[in-house]
Amino acid sequence: MSGLYTTGEITLLLPGDTNGDQQVDIADLNNVRNNFGAAGGLGDTNGDQLVDIQDLNNVRHFFGATAPQAVPEPTSLMLLGFAVTGACAFQCGRRRFARAES
Repeated sequence: MSGLYTTGEITLLLPGDTNGDQQVDIADLNNVRNNFGAAGGLGDTNGDQLVDIQDLNNVRHFFGATAPQAVPEPTSLMLLGFAVTGACAFQCGRRRFARAES
């Protein structure tokens, strides 16, 4: 289960990533090769508790793939824009008020 309800984050699974480094590379292929025929553990890419040809195919099909990186939410950028605009408007208002008093 993803952490969507507890942390607000979604964990994307990358088939073939046996070591959790968010990329499918030679290390993942070695994990499958070294544990081929074993019951679960490192090398089991599909969670069936067996390192077999399906796991090897997952690594083969996704070799070179990386997990997508997080990008800022548009709402966060919009809030930042509003904050900067508000701060500028506040400063301009203070300057006009100071000139009017003098």
